[in-house]
Amino acid sequence: MSNSIIYSMNIITLHHYHSLLNEPMRISRGGLKSRHHLIIEISVNEVSGYGEAICSSDLLLNVTKSLDLSELTKIPLSDFDAFLKSYLDQIVYFEGLSVIRALFCALSAAALDCLARLDNLPFYKYISPSPQNASPLDSYASNIYWKENPDEMNDDIKYLIDKGVKNIKAHVGVLEPEDELRRLDTLTAISNCSKFMLDFNCAYNENQAHSFISSSSHSNHDFYWLEELVRPDDLSAIVSLASLHGPKLAFGENHYGRQFNFLADQGVGFLMPDIGRSLFILDVIELSASLTDSYISLHNYSSGILLSASVHLSHVIGEKTIVETDQSSNALITEFLDYSIFADNNSVIASSSNGIGCSLPLRLGQWKHDVYKIAPK
Repeated sequence: MSNSIIYSMNIITLHHYHSLLNEPMRISRGGLKSRHHLIIEISVNEVSGYGEAICSSDLLLNVTKSLDLSELTKIPLSDFDAFLKSYLDQIVYFEGLSVIRALFCALSAAALDCLARLDNLPFYKYISPSPQNASPLDSYASNIYWKENPDEMNDDIKYLIDKGVKNIKAHVGVLEPEDELRRLDTLTAISNCSKFMLDFNCAYNENQAHSFISSSSHSNHDFYWLEELVRPDDLSAIVSLASLHGPKLAFGENHYGRQFNFLADQGVGFLMPDIGRSLFILDVIELSASLTDSYISLHNYSSGILLSASVHLSHVIGEKTIVETDQSSNALITEFLDYSIFADNNSVIASSSNGIGCSLPLRLGQWKHDVYKIAPK
């Protein structure tokens, strides 16, 4: 990163956008009927940077109001990461740590974005130890959700394929492994995909996950990865599953800190940190530099704010990364973007403008917009 001028009096605003969905999104652990985006805006000298927190909106708002973060309005933006990590280290009781970490990930990202804009640099050039010009990165669409009627899932996949999307992820795991595989074999549209991933959202226990991996060798389809087959805290199951011969495993959206090194050591093929809740952006770069056999594919269930930051970061971490995108109408993607993020239907590219290339519009149709400010003392 370049050497930045020290700026003072940071104006910090939490924006909460929320709306009901036209159609519920069903995963193995239940259905989602509403969508929330929690955006942190940090403004200095009339320049704003943005980050996004991924967690419960109610919990985040309550935590933000309960913490004394007024010091962040006075310290240099370049000191944010050190301040936030020190704050995390001083927390006595851990029950609220995941929500606090999500808030701090967003604060860290917003500070970096603001610094990049103040230095007149694209975000990826600001955070990169050896910046190169941006080029297109592989992407995939992850907005295929489980439906009772498999023909409807097949039509959803076919719809994306007809648009030219070739890399697709589906959310599965509602049924027992053998039943789920039988359903997947009826989805003929999968055969037209270049890469097809499965996300189980922690659906199975260790025995069920073993069964799925073993039976998948007889499937009509090749799966690029199997994501979160088991709960993130079932580390012994993850170790066992990683030793099996089969599709690569993907874990990480619900892991934190040094757990990523553990996952890599066990042979997990794809690490999926979420920069809206699990790792600070600069920590992802450090993790990437330490890997030999595992690759990073950032988890991205978010708006255009986190998507754009993830694309910029993916340019820095580079090799074999593939960027998750939501190509449905359920999220605020293009509404926040100041540029066209899709190079084509199967690749994305970072903006060449300053920062992450995003801004907040004044009105967003059906979306409600609430605002909370972190005030100085």
